[in-house]
Amino acid sequence: MAEGDGRRPRWTKTGGWALLTGGGTSFFEAKISRWDMRQQMLEGAAPRFGYLALLVLSSVIATLGLIANSAPAIIGAMIVAPLMMPIVSLSYGLASLDRRIIALAAASILVGLGIVLAVAYLGVVLVGSRIAGDEILSRTAPTLLDYGIALAAGCAAAVANARPSIANSIAGVAIAVSLVPPLAVCGITLGLGEQAISSTGVAIGRIDAMQDSGYDLAGGAFLLFLANLQAIVAIGTITFLAQGYGSWRRAIVSLAAIAGMSWLIMQPLADAFFFFELKNRVLRQVADRQAQNSDAPYLDVRNVHAAYRDGMLHIVIRLIAVRGISPDLQQELDRLRASLERQIGQPVQIVLDLVPVHQKVLRSGPDTAPGPPRDR
Repeated sequence: MAEGDGRRPRWTKTGGWALLTGGGTSFFEAKISRWDMRQQMLEGAAPRFGYLALLVLSSVIATLGLIANSAPAIIGAMIVAPLMMPIVSLSYGLASLDRRIIALAAASILVGLGIVLAVAYLGVVLVGSRIAGDEILSRTAPTLLDYGIALAAGCAAAVANARPSIANSIAGVAIAVSLVPPLAVCGITLGLGEQAISSTGVAIGRIDAMQDSGYDLAGGAFLLFLANLQAIVAIGTITFLAQGYGSWRRAIVSLAAIAGMSWLIMQPLADAFFFFELKNRVLRQVADRQAQNSDAPYLDVRNVHAAYRDGMLHIVIRLIAVRGISPDLQQELDRLRASLERQIGQPVQIVLDLVPVHQKVLRSGPDTAPGPPRDR
């Protein structure tokens, strides 16, 4: 465009973007060719020595990190774990209907699953731990939120593999979505079995009405892994198709199978999300009660668990309260139940597990008159 001709540059390859970058780059990064993509996915699908070695090492890191309740170690295991690559390769294989890649990727995933479970099971047995810490328990109750994270991570992985300029983002994707840790949790809790206890020394069944033992925890952890696996494969397949790798017509069978798997896995995740939201409602109402009445006795809600029994929603609230709590607690509990019934539109039964404590208030300061401590 000649200077002074009065025309404004268009935001195109020769317009605004070229002015912004000096014309040295394009807004859309160049994708690798279909041939190169297939070779890359084929290499990533094969269960070679490097894949197996890193998987064993990441399983050891994850297992010890979970037993030690160490978040940094678990994050390290996510970065080291190579399990994401065969899953992405499986997505590509489904998009292009490449049977060789599908078979290799599925074999790698199954072998990896067995390795992580075996390492975690043997690890907890050898260490002799019985404790299911917070890092373990946090991976035993997946919801739709976890599924949403896996969808975003799977899309990012498919886009990054097609563009060399952002390929380094794969490490971040591995951290965002959890693959090896939930499998390690599954192996650990299977090893714990009926002997699983919380970090406070209380049996699992005492803190969670829905999970009585390590076997129940293992089921929840395996559901998290399956949800992540299915979400990554589903969105990865669609993303590869959208980028021109594969054929929508040839992939119709793959897409139908993915839709069926999504339908199967959505129900337990939706149920878990409902209970998650219900717990938040209970906590909000208890917090509002405390905020509205500054003289109200101290309440510390420790656990809220809900489950359907005989067609009715049962909620168990375990809390710590100061001795001498007001005698109208039953009325307040009835008001809470009525409020929840109005919000969710179904009958609710609430069981309050109350632990009374003795509270002592001490004051110290230049403006504080001396006097004995007050007991409550």
